[in-house]
Amino acid sequence: MALTTQDYTITVGAGGAVGSGSPGPASPSCRSNGANGSPSVALGITSTGGGGGGAAGNPSSPTNAVGGNGGSGGGAGGPNNTPTGGRGLGNTPSTSPAQGFNGGTGFGPTAAGYGGGGGGALGAGVNAPTVSNFNAAGGPGATSSITGSPVVRSVGGNAGADTSSAANAGAANTGTGGQGGNNFSPNVNGGLGGPGVVIIRYKYQ
Repeated sequence: MALTTQDYTITVGAGGAVGSGSPGPASPSCRSNGANGSPSVALGITSTGGGGGGAAGNPSSPTNAVGGNGGSGGGAGGPNNTPTGGRGLGNTPSTSPAQGFNGGTGFGPTAAGYGGGGGGALGAGVNAPTVSNFNAAGGPGATSSITGSPVVRSVGGNAGADTSSAANAGAANTGTGGQGGNNFSPNVNGGLGGPGVVIIRYKYQ
């Protein structure tokens, strides 16, 4: 694009804040979804933040298992005792080419729930498995060499793992999703989403 010599406001979007969990399926009020990331805006172009991941649900609060809509969709939470589903939608609002893809669906057997991965720039998040496995992968990111070397950005966040170790945060200035938390004791909250980045390449002389 051709630009005139003047000041331009550029906004780098922040990564989404973490959601909280609680040990066991009996405390839904202590669980919360991850927050959506903020948009990055520059020169009339807006890149929408990713959708937050869904928290675990149960019969008294099934709606918090739904992932958020965004540039890429958030993965569904493990909806305890609720139907499979709840993925967040990607490319919302719609653009061409697409900003990203849907998150993965959750799975809710009788006593536990497994989450889906977050959507990525080039593919949807993996749906939650129907067996005891809590690490559905996020969708693939896109590789760009605009900075002079190839860098992968906008990878979907993985679903929570069956572990007491801290959930991984998304890498800074990559728009990569954070890992989901778990509802096991000791409880582990999700990881922060990675902040976005604005890169401008221009012709010099």
